[in-house]
Amino acid sequence: MTLMKKNLIFILVALLVLPVLASAANDVTFPQTSTIQLDDGSAYTVDTSSTFDSYTVNADNIVFTASANSIISLTSADRTAFTLSGTDADYMTISKDCTNASSDLLIVVSASAPTTYTVTVTPSGSCTGLGGNSPAAPAAAPGGGGGGGGGGAATPATPATPATPTVSPATPATPATPASFTSPENITSLLTSLNLTRNEAAETANLVKVTTDLKEFSLTGTADQKTALTNFVTYGVSASTIALGSGEREALVRDYLNTVKKANITWSDIERMATGQKPLDRNLTSEQGQLPKVLNAFEKVVGHRPDFKNAKEDLAWNTMMYRVRFTRDLVKETAGIKEFKAKMKKTPTTPLDWSVVRALGYALK
Repeated sequence: MTLMKKNLIFILVALLVLPVLASAANDVTFPQTSTIQLDDGSAYTVDTSSTFDSYTVNADNIVFTASANSIISLTSADRTAFTLSGTDADYMTISKDCTNASSDLLIVVSASAPTTYTVTVTPSGSCTGLGGNSPAAPAAAPGGGGGGGGGGAATPATPATPATPTVSPATPATPATPASFTSPENITSLLTSLNLTRNEAAETANLVKVTTDLKEFSLTGTADQKTALTNFVTYGVSASTIALGSGEREALVRDYLNTVKKANITWSDIERMATGQKPLDRNLTSEQGQLPKVLNAFEKVVGHRPDFKNAKEDLAWNTMMYRVRFTRDLVKETAGIKEFKAKMKKTPTTPLDWSVVRALGYALK
């Protein structure tokens, strides 16, 4: 083993399981999470969702050969930054996330990618921007009922050009601007803006609900954050969220807490998610965790992996990933439910199921 090049060392949590190595498209797979180690001793976890054509581990970088439908998912527990070369923003979702615990990289190659790519990942230095991430790579039934994932049950607004981009795939350059809304932190300004009368009994009941929701998703909200959540569920922040009804607003909050995983709500993203748009402030770690289930659902209803250059498929993907809502149309929802039952061979019950219904009824039409 030379200093400039060496074989891949897999350090497995339990048993040593070697990935399948081959030169054909996406023949390299990982039955268990594995760790790549470089000459400097730094280690990078390869997620089980990863699949690509081939790879080479050098002294200070990793070179992947990727093609249509490839996925490269790496995590550094040391919060090492990732520098990339050989990527193609038109056909790839490239996402980075930096948290207190780790730095994460997710690359998803579009199903329509026309060529094979040689992507070099060079770890160096420490990541910056705690809690943030570059865009990666996805409406409901009446008032908080099954259609929204429940009103009591958990489930992209287009990001700017991917910054070496969460589940955003090759997206248009300029993010859509959400409709006018009022942040719910201040009850007086909120009620004045929306021309509503205060309902303190409803606030008290909804505070109990949002506190329970936070606990369910292992989140601890501050008093101010709980107040903002309570105000949103009780009153909404815009015409579109008022139209949802209180139950569906709580369902939307639950979906946000479940997918974005933070109590400090980005209210412009809530407005986006309520109006058929992708959120901009994403959570790559959460996306990685959801990736297998969302990818499986997408492939079942669409027939192939998402083509992120196709605006409808891009929106459908993010609708499933982030449980995006749309202005309600009962005809479209009924059609979505019918198509869901035909393709999934079951009745929609979970938040993800209902997001698939919305993808079928709205995003893909």
